[in-house]
Amino acid sequence: MKSISHLLWNQIYQDLNTYGYGKIPNLLDLKECQVLIAQYDNDSLYRSKITMARYNFGQGEYKYFTYPLPIIIEKLRSEFYPYLAYLANKWCQQLNIKLSILKSMENIYKNVTY
Repeated sequence: MKSISHLLWNQIYQDLNTYGYGKIPNLLDLKECQVLIAQYDNDSLYRSKITMARYNFGQGEYKYFTYPLPIIIEKLRSEFYPYLAYLANKWCQQLNIKLSILKSMENIYKNVTY
């Protein structure tokens, strides 16, 4: 996995504000993608599955990994969090929402049991 600190965060923030999403090409290498794809049919790795058509969200499905998360997913989550928390805090200010998103994931799971 590439380091995300070198991503063009100003462009990503701008895209998120403009389009609601940001593209990050080639974040994972081919082997990392293949490992994740191969794991998709292993139901023991997931705690739940959402069928999108059931909720009129379109077609397809998505799944929530069970804990502990696969190493690559945990790494993505922890590395992306500070950048996304920064943006979430800016949105809260712009929307006049009195909420402060923690800048790090360090204490988020303090009281969570798996």
